[in-house]
Amino acid sequence: MNPFVFSMDSHVVEPRGLWQEMLPARFKDRALRSERQEDRYIAMVADGKTLHRMQIGDGVSDNPRIGGTSPELRFKDMAKDGIDGELIFPNLGMMTYAIDDAELSFACMQVYNDWLIKTFGAYRDTFVPIWAYAQEQHVPLAFHVASGLTPISERGPGAAIINYMRLGFATEELVTYMVAGGALDRHPALTMVVVEAGASWMVALGERLDEVNEAHRYYIKPKLTNKPSEILYSQVKATFQFDRACLKTIDITGHECLLWASDYPHMEGTFPHSMQVIEQVFDGIDMRPEVKADILGGTAAKLYGIAPKKLAVKQAA
Repeated sequence: MNPFVFSMDSHVVEPRGLWQEMLPARFKDRALRSERQEDRYIAMVADGKTLHRMQIGDGVSDNPRIGGTSPELRFKDMAKDGIDGELIFPNLGMMTYAIDDAELSFACMQVYNDWLIKTFGAYRDTFVPIWAYAQEQHVPLAFHVASGLTPISERGPGAAIINYMRLGFATEELVTYMVAGGALDRHPALTMVVVEAGASWMVALGERLDEVNEAHRYYIKPKLTNKPSEILYSQVKATFQFDRACLKTIDITGHECLLWASDYPHMEGTFPHSMQVIEQVFDGIDMRPEVKADILGGTAAKLYGIAPKKLAVKQAA
């Protein structure tokens, strides 16, 4: 029987014109939206500013994604890809954090949340509406790469790789602040999940933090009650798609800090080949079946209080 698979990183595609139509009248001309620029770019714009833009490309036409906006169509893609449940994030809506005007930013967030709950709220056993659920049930804080930060900082040779990698570096910096600054140590029941930055860096960061914590112990404030690596591996969880190194260092980190994700519907994601990717990533790894099951979906189900049940969707013949 195929394992229960929960993607800890999937995205919706907001309807075109969502914010222009749904924002209060005083904000409509400053609404978050996407537009073409110079016939070469898709730009994310709000309040008269370009928040981020990317070159127009074609990386998904061979495997079209049909479920960005519709739950019913999304179920078809999930069934096609072998995915049973998802934690869903915004797409264009991730730029709400980059809007300088706090009132406009909050209004755009409210529009997104209202649309998300209206569209996907009836399926909360499959899609977890993170903010409302976190508030009500005290579930983990999820930090997705590029939330409010432009992912473009380089435009020269190697820029496409450099920019993508720097998003991961920012995640490691965030986690370092949470561990070294004592926030996690002061709240030992708090868990944070970092999304779309890979997971193989966890072991290196843990060992580096321990090294510095010991070597500079006379200067370190606050004093942590546990080793930084122990805090990291027990309270921080990282998602991954293609990493193998993180699976080979479980004897150091433990396995409960690792969560698999598909990044649907993005071109760098695993759709529609998630089952093949999982097979390749885990191939040759000496691991107990229950550990693999936890990484693929069991731990995510425990985090968000859902039953690890297989998705029941009939695909068209």
